[in-house]
Amino acid sequence: MTLDQLKYFLTTATHQHVGKAAQILRLSPSTVSHAISKLEEEFGQPLFLKHGNQIRLTKSGELLAERARLLLEQAQSVKEDFTHHKAQASLRGVYNIAGTPLLADQLLVEAWTKTQESYPLLQCDLLSVRSATVVEEVLKGRVDLGLCLSPLIHVKLQLETLHKGTLVPVVRKGHPFLRSRKNQINQLADFPLAAARSSEGIDVCAQHPAIEQHDLGIEPTLTFDSYFTALAYVENTDAWTLLPEIITKLTPNQVVALEVPDGWDSSYTLTVVTERSRPPGKVLRELVEHLRAEIRRIEALCGV
Repeated sequence: MTLDQLKYFLTTATHQHVGKAAQILRLSPSTVSHAISKLEEEFGQPLFLKHGNQIRLTKSGELLAERARLLLEQAQSVKEDFTHHKAQASLRGVYNIAGTPLLADQLLVEAWTKTQESYPLLQCDLLSVRSATVVEEVLKGRVDLGLCLSPLIHVKLQLETLHKGTLVPVVRKGHPFLRSRKNQINQLADFPLAAARSSEGIDVCAQHPAIEQHDLGIEPTLTFDSYFTALAYVENTDAWTLLPEIITKLTPNQVVALEVPDGWDSSYTLTVVTERSRPPGKVLRELVEHLRAEIRRIEALCGV
């Protein structure tokens, strides 16, 4: 039994006429009849009964027609899958993506690696830069997709939020604050502050509402534009800083995230940035879905 035999049989069953089936299949009637005879010989039962100038299916023929239709549909699906995979596998080109250093290392590399499994011939130029530069490079058309925290709305940008969270205060392990009996958040004012540098196009700066709200309004002893810098400083001093909670989950062994009091108001978004005039195509959409999956995995593990 072959797929061609089943195809000839099913076409004949549909039109109840060998000649019509042969015309549709662009074969000779004898070729179609021979295929049907081979099937009848293999199954040991007649598949058609003559009815005037037409033919009709026997009970065995009806059963085979039902199964043949499913088999041919599955075979076509397999063929389409392999054709699609071949097209993906042969796709060539270079994609330019960018993210802040920690997000690039922890999220973009993983997501691109999974994307490249479907498109092995594609190349990626991954920039690891501060958030403001991510936005700037997207606006200038030099980056196809960026990943950063809390970009401001811009008429030329398309923003897609992947995660929403809260900026939380963090300190090093063994910090004096952790040994305090009161352990009140406003006691952080007694320690140095490291604050994110404000930057055009990014809604993150030293003056967070929560700092003033909880009497933490002290001048920072260090301003930073990289969370790697903030982590290194906080790990080695008694300073504290505000970090997006997802960053603390990506680096769980480096710092201690403090519990925030009721009314703490300091939110952020983890956002994919693209240029509105150049919406992401299939490859970049797949990349975004891998980012979403990785973020969901982190949230599930850490209970975010």
